[in-house]
Amino acid sequence: MELLKKLTQCNAPSGRESGITQIIGEEAQKYADEIYTDAMGNLIVHKKGSGKKLMFAAHCDEIGVVVTFIDDNGFLRFADVGGLYTKYLAGRKVCFENGTVGVIGTEPNNDKNALAKMYIDIGAKNKEEACKCVSIGDMAAFTGEFYRQGKRIISKALDNRCGCYVLLEALKRVKTDNDLYFVFTVQEEVGLRGARTAAYAIRPEMAIAVDITDTGDTPKAAQMAVKLGGGAAVKVMDY
Repeated sequence: MELLKKLTQCNAPSGRESGITQIIGEEAQKYADEIYTDAMGNLIVHKKGSGKKLMFAAHCDEIGVVVTFIDDNGFLRFADVGGLYTKYLAGRKVCFENGTVGVIGTEPNNDKNALAKMYIDIGAKNKEEACKCVSIGDMAAFTGEFYRQGKRIISKALDNRCGCYVLLEALKRVKTDNDLYFVFTVQEEVGLRGARTAAYAIRPEMAIAVDITDTGDTPKAAQMAVKLGGGAAVKVMDY
């Protein structure tokens, strides 16, 4: 659980994954024959073999926000990095790479939950003070503590640090003659970019993506044969 906690608590929004790939690389080092980072930023862990070339991929980035404007009162306007459920954003905390923390607020009468009507408050009294902490273009990830509650885990970034955890455990335990590539991909949340690049470069005979998925066991959820605690799901298709 300490490893999973370490993975989830690292802030690494899409395009800023160096922190999480460093953690994963250090964990994988003694189990791999070769570790390298490609031009895209994917961390590739190679366990050499004479058999089939197999690729296992798990994205290591997470959804975040990027600063687009700082107003005279020190409030930050922002855009999404990945798909955000805007109606759940008010009151959420975000953390920038330099440790600056902010809280998302929303203007009155923002009935449509529009991002243009939201802002991040970092406690600055004006633009000058805000600019000492944050610049336009800076990214932030959402915060959320790690809890173990019985057989369940509550945390931010389980999408998809739990997939990274699974790949690391597989790397440690696997015994095979096949040529294995464990790829911790970047920029999944903004268009599956890292996985595409890695797949073209490695050209595996078979590839398996490890990620989270929807479930069908919450109130009024779409009906599907996937539920929390039901084990791993092998997806036939997404819809």
